Amino acid sequence: MLKKKLIANNTYIEELTIKYSLELYKLRKEKSLTKFLSSISNDPNDQKKFLKNEKKLGNYFFGIFDNKKKFLGTIGIYNISNKKNAEWGRWICKGNSIHSIESLYLLIKYSFEELKLNTIFCRTLSSNVKVLKIHKKIGLIFKGKNYNDFFINKKYHDSIIYYLNKKKYKIVIKKIRLILNI
Repeated sequence: MLKKKLIANNTYIEELTIKYSLELYKLRKEKSLTKFLSSISNDPNDQKKFLKNEKKLGNYFFGIFDNKKKFLGTIGIYNISNKKNAEWGRWICKGNSIHSIESLYLLIKYSFEELKLNTIFCRTLSSNVKVLKIHKKIGLIFKGKNYNDFFINKKYHDSIIYYLNKKKYKIVIKKIRLILNI
């Protein structure tokens, strides 16, 4: 697991531990932030179980924080295969667009520079236009569409898949650095 904070100009990410389970619960209950995610139970203790399970599965689940140590959201890397491919997502950020982009920047760097992954991909609901625009703007590679990929709020939803491989990640990092002016 991540032993230190990963720091950008306005944002840092670090492993989300059980001490943040109540914050995670509150975040996941904010309807404006989670309309593209499956619902969770009304028991805050279930978030503790979720965090323990993520760790047991070898997944990386990070908290997003601002420079004043305020908890802003989550982002994660999971389903890591033996071929060093992984999915990323569980991205919720109640900060501003800078916090969102910086958290993704840190996640991409960690994925390729520390975990030495070959490819990362994400599945985003096709109705989540704001996030899909970010993926396109920073240069993630469009792979395709999965029909009826998610079942949320008693309805099936399509997802759009974007990916990034180790050959192209430095180009994306440069693009993000230009956007952030870092």
